[in-house]
Amino acid sequence: MLSKLIGLSGEVEFNAVIDESVNEPSEVTDHPVEEGSDVADHVQVKPETIPLNGVITGERANEKLARLQRFRQERELLTFIGVETFEQVVIASFSRKRSAKISDGFEFSLTLRKVRIAKLKEVKLVVPAKSVSKTQTKKTTSKGKQQPKKKTPKQKADTQSRKGRKK
Repeated sequence: MLSKLIGLSGEVEFNAVIDESVNEPSEVTDHPVEEGSDVADHVQVKPETIPLNGVITGERANEKLARLQRFRQERELLTFIGVETFEQVVIASFSRKRSAKISDGFEFSLTLRKVRIAKLKEVKLVVPAKSVSKTQTKKTTSKGKQQPKKKTPKQKADTQSRKGRKK
């Protein structure tokens, strides 16, 4: 079975995919504690990655190379059809090697990464025309003229000792 990458701008059919893997990583958050093992309290599922190694040969090899490079440069959303099918993937990394054993093409290593796309959702909010606040506050009252309070001898001594420290 031939494997291929399909995008909106075209497709690339591989002559041979030597190996195809699937990585399904998760990130576990660890918090160190004073005694014993770290405490793990959260797991975040990361996007799948699909590393591929293969060969592209023939008179259209350079054309296929250019299209793969364009897929990566343009960050095009792709579908990969191989042993398994993966939709909504992008090229995360791409490398190639030319050698004497493949005169009319190249070997390649390609890593695809599944992407999740957020969807925009509009929501209508209904706000009442008049929002009445029912905050309770104490009415201000007049206390009339107030006489300054006299300081006790201890308060006077504290004030003077503070002034002495400032100098």
